[in-house]
Amino acid sequence: DIYTENGAKGWRYRAVNFPLPLTSQQALEIRTILSVFASLFLLIPLCYAPASFVTFVVKERATKSKHLQVVSGASLTAYWISTYIFDIILFAILTAMIMMVFLMYGKDSAMVFLFPDEAALATTLLVFVFGVSTLPLNYVYSFLFSNHSTAQITIMVLYTPTQTRTN
Repeated sequence: DIYTENGAKGWRYRAVNFPLPLTSQQALEIRTILSVFASLFLLIPLCYAPASFVTFVVKERATKSKHLQVVSGASLTAYWISTYIFDIILFAILTAMIMMVFLMYGKDSAMVFLFPDEAALATTLLVFVFGVSTLPLNYVYSFLFSNHSTAQITIMVLYTPTQTRTN
């Protein structure tokens, strides 16, 4: 029993709820809403990641370290290919992390992206090919900037409306 400070017997309330099961239409609507939220949460890293790769290219050009490499005998082709391969490896790691996040969301909210197996493969390839295709474009954009932070912010802002329309 519950007693108050003055010794009077207090009351205790207990509420029990047994809701009706969801209809198939309601379950579909909830899954759709959760999938939309999952894709919106994916928007931020896919805007930030391509923009973050351009910072190193701009910084190397601004600090003349790229020029130092070329003067030391490294070819421009080797510089760009090695930069591209390194960035692809980083984007592959990012793609794996994004897919793990979808797995952590669970079957209900990320069902559209992971189930059946063909959907998981399509999602993985779509995210990875997005990175592979945006990297060369970002390298072209890098020539427009002399400050790496300005380049990163501008490219991030550039990709945000593009990502919003594709999600």
